[in-house]
Amino acid sequence: MPRLPGIEPPEQIVCHVDMDCFYAACERLREPDLEGELLAVGMRYEPGETHGAVATASYEARECGVESAITIST
Repeated sequence: MPRLPGIEPPEQIVCHVDMDCFYAACERLREPDLEGELLAVGMRYEPGETHGAVATASYEARECGVESAITIST
């Protein structure tokens, strides 16, 4: 199995990607009118259901208490 130059076992390579507010930023790119608005992006949510959750929230929404992983109904 090929290895990166200069890396010998048993060292590990760890990659951390911080995608804080990524989906909210993507929605703002699609809909520029959302800029500056409170924005939460849901996951696993169907209209009329209450079991969905917030995937991410904009920084403005976070200031109002909206956080990732809270239920949509909250």
